[in-house]
Amino acid sequence: VQTVKLTNSNTVPVPGPLYFMVTGLPGGVTLSTTGGGLTKTVTPKGTPYIKLPLADGLTLKPGASISLTLQFLNPGRARISYTPKIFRTSATP
Repeated sequence: VQTVKLTNSNTVPVPGPLYFMVTGLPGGVTLSTTGGGLTKTVTPKGTPYIKLPLADGLTLKPGASISLTLQFLNPGRARISYTPKIFRTSATP
């Protein structure tokens, strides 16, 4: 389990929908957090993602933050590492 906090440090709103992608997970490790899935159109295909809950449903306001709790399924007890990415698209990734 890991908590991730995302903050819009810009002076303008970031339009959504926004997705938090977890790329480069070790083999056998999966993201089991609800609210997402695996990418079908965004590369690399099959990347786990979570749709970010935007307060107004449309944008991440300047200075606003979102906290996510990530849960991983790791039966082999591998060391977990990944690269986080934020992606914006009008369709499901």
